[in-house]
Amino acid sequence: MKTGSGTKIRLTKKRKTIIIAMARVGRTFYADELHDILRQDDLKVAKSTMLRTLADLMSNGLLIRYRSQNRKWKYEKIYNVANANRLVCVVCGEILEFGNEEIKFETEAICKKYNFKVETVSSNIFGVCIYCRYFKPRQN
Repeated sequence: MKTGSGTKIRLTKKRKTIIIAMARVGRTFYADELHDILRQDDLKVAKSTMLRTLADLMSNGLLIRYRSQNRKWKYEKIYNVANANRLVCVVCGEILEFGNEEIKFETEAICKKYNFKVETVSSNIFGVCIYCRYFKPRQN
Protein backbone atom coordinates (compact mmCIF):
# COMPACT_ATOMS: atom_id res chain seq x y z
CA MET A 1 0.00 0.00 0.00
CA LYS A 2 1.40 3.39 -0.92
CA THR A 3 0.27 6.44 1.03
CA GLY A 4 0.19 10.10 0.11
CA SER A 5 3.60 10.71 1.68
CA GLY A 6 5.16 8.10 -0.60
CA THR A 7 6.06 5.72 2.23
CA LYS A 8 5.23 2.10 1.50
CA ILE A 9 3.46 0.03 4.14
CA ARG A 10 3.42 -3.70 3.59
CA LEU A 11 -0.24 -4.72 3.43
CA THR A 12 -0.30 -7.94 5.40
CA LYS A 13 -3.44 -9.99 5.96
CA LYS A 14 -3.75 -8.68 9.54
CA ARG A 15 -3.28 -5.04 8.48
CA LYS A 16 -5.94 -5.48 5.82
CA THR A 17 -8.26 -6.96 8.46
CA ILE A 18 -7.63 -3.95 10.73
CA ILE A 19 -8.29 -1.47 7.91
CA ILE A 20 -11.54 -3.24 7.00
CA ALA A 21 -12.62 -3.15 10.67
CA MET A 22 -11.78 0.59 10.74
CA ALA A 23 -14.29 1.10 7.93
CA ARG A 24 -17.01 -0.18 10.29
CA VAL A 25 -16.34 2.38 13.03
CA GLY A 26 -17.18 6.06 12.76
CA ARG A 27 -14.79 8.81 11.71
CA THR A 28 -13.46 8.89 15.27
CA PHE A 29 -12.87 5.86 17.45
CA TYR A 30 -10.96 4.50 20.43
CA ALA A 31 -8.48 1.64 20.04
CA ASP A 32 -10.60 -0.47 22.41
CA GLU A 33 -13.65 -0.03 20.15
CA LEU A 34 -11.68 -1.18 17.13
CA HIS A 35 -10.25 -4.15 19.03
CA ASP A 36 -13.77 -5.10 20.18
CA ILE A 37 -14.92 -5.22 16.55
CA LEU A 38 -11.99 -7.48 15.69
CA ARG A 39 -12.86 -9.78 18.61
CA GLN A 40 -16.59 -9.81 17.81
CA ASP A 41 -15.78 -11.06 14.34
CA ASP A 42 -13.47 -13.66 15.93
CA LEU A 43 -10.50 -12.22 14.05
CA LYS A 44 -7.23 -13.17 15.68
CA VAL A 45 -5.40 -9.83 15.68
CA ALA A 46 -3.31 -9.00 18.74
CA LYS A 47 -3.90 -5.59 20.27
CA SER A 48 -0.19 -4.80 19.89
CA THR A 49 -0.39 -5.52 16.13
CA MET A 50 -3.42 -3.29 15.86
CA LEU A 51 -1.69 -0.45 17.76
CA ARG A 52 1.42 -0.72 15.55
CA THR A 53 -0.81 -0.54 12.47
CA LEU A 54 -2.56 2.55 13.85
CA ALA A 55 0.86 4.13 14.47
CA ASP A 56 1.91 3.36 10.88
CA LEU A 57 -1.29 4.93 9.57
CA MET A 58 -0.67 8.03 11.71
CA SER A 59 2.91 8.40 10.52
CA ASN A 60 1.65 8.27 6.95
CA GLY A 61 -1.00 10.93 7.45
CA LEU A 62 -4.06 8.70 7.36
CA LEU A 63 -5.01 9.03 11.05
CA ILE A 64 -4.58 11.58 13.79
CA ARG A 65 -4.65 10.89 17.51
CA TYR A 66 -5.59 13.14 20.40
CA ARG A 67 -6.74 12.88 24.01
CA SER A 68 -10.49 12.76 24.51
CA GLN A 69 -12.54 13.94 27.49
CA ASN A 70 -11.96 10.66 29.29
CA ARG A 71 -8.17 11.11 28.82
CA LYS A 72 -7.98 8.13 26.42
CA TRP A 73 -6.44 8.32 22.96
CA LYS A 74 -9.03 8.90 20.28
CA TYR A 75 -8.22 8.27 16.61
CA GLU A 76 -9.69 10.11 13.67
CA LYS A 77 -9.61 8.94 10.08
CA ILE A 78 -8.45 11.86 7.96
CA TYR A 79 -8.40 10.23 4.55
CA ASN A 80 -11.37 10.96 2.30
CA VAL A 81 -12.15 14.05 4.40
CA ALA A 82 -11.95 16.77 1.78
CA ASN A 83 -11.42 20.38 2.79
CA ALA A 84 -11.76 19.77 6.52
CA ASN A 85 -10.44 22.36 8.94
CA ARG A 86 -10.63 21.55 12.63
CA LEU A 87 -9.78 23.00 16.03
CA VAL A 88 -8.92 20.12 18.38
CA CYS A 89 -8.78 20.64 22.15
CA VAL A 90 -5.87 18.65 23.59
CA VAL A 91 -7.49 18.62 27.05
CA CYS A 92 -11.07 17.47 26.44
CA GLY A 93 -10.82 16.26 22.83
CA GLU A 94 -13.59 18.50 21.50
CA ILE A 95 -13.40 19.02 17.73
CA LEU A 96 -14.79 22.14 16.10
CA GLU A 97 -14.93 22.14 12.32
CA PHE A 98 -14.76 25.44 10.48
CA GLY A 99 -14.61 26.73 6.95
CA ASN A 100 -12.41 29.62 6.03
CA GLU A 101 -12.13 31.38 2.69
CA GLU A 102 -8.75 32.84 3.68
CA ILE A 103 -7.30 29.34 4.05
CA LYS A 104 -8.71 28.44 0.64
CA PHE A 105 -7.15 31.49 -1.04
CA GLU A 106 -3.81 31.02 0.74
CA THR A 107 -3.72 27.35 -0.29
CA GLU A 108 -4.41 28.28 -3.91
CA ALA A 109 -1.65 30.91 -3.85
CA ILE A 110 0.90 28.50 -2.37
CA CYS A 111 -0.01 25.76 -4.86
CA LYS A 112 0.23 28.18 -7.76
CA LYS A 113 3.66 29.35 -6.56
CA TYR A 114 5.00 25.77 -6.43
CA ASN A 115 3.01 24.47 -9.43
CA PHE A 116 1.26 21.96 -7.19
CA LYS A 117 -2.15 20.40 -7.94
CA VAL A 118 -4.42 20.20 -4.89
CA GLU A 119 -6.31 16.99 -4.20
CA THR A 120 -7.73 17.81 -0.76
CA VAL A 121 -6.97 20.28 2.01
CA SER A 122 -7.12 19.42 5.69
CA SER A 123 -5.78 21.26 8.71
CA ASN A 124 -5.87 20.45 12.40
CA ILE A 125 -5.11 23.20 14.87
CA PHE A 126 -4.35 21.75 18.30
CA GLY A 127 -4.85 23.88 21.40
CA VAL A 128 -7.05 24.33 24.46
CA CYS A 129 -10.73 25.27 24.15
CA ILE A 130 -12.28 28.11 26.14
CA TYR A 131 -14.03 25.72 28.53
CA CYS A 132 -10.82 23.93 29.46
CA ARG A 133 -8.85 27.19 29.74
CA TYR A 134 -11.26 28.77 32.19
CA PHE A 135 -13.03 25.91 33.94
CA LYS A 136 -10.31 23.25 34.10
CA PRO A 137 -7.22 25.32 34.97
CA ARG A 138 -5.41 22.46 36.74
CA GLN A 139 -5.26 20.35 33.56
CA ASN A 140 -3.63 23.04 31.34
